[in-house]
Amino acid sequence: MLFWRAIQDAKSRGMKELDLGRSEWENEGLILFKDRWGARRFPLTYLRYPEHRAEVTYRNLEKLLAKWFFAVAPDAFAVPLGRVLYRHIG
Repeated sequence: MLFWRAIQDAKSRGMKELDLGRSEWENEGLILFKDRWGARRFPLTYLRYPEHRAEVTYRNLEKLLAKWFFAVAPDAFAVPLGRVLYRHIG
């Protein structure tokens, strides 16, 4: 409903396109959602200067492990745990 409203609003202002934003190639659900709205796909290339290599620290490792855990954990487990931890990690 939100997208439909955004489309109606954009059309009423004379706009011809609506940018649905970037998506990671691995996020198939989001890409399918956008495809169903008629989105056009095209690759974006990013260059960073100067090239920065992140230093591996304990804090970085914590974040990487937490990101991985929540990506693979079942929602029935991850959602309640996330609610508890959010206050402390946020």
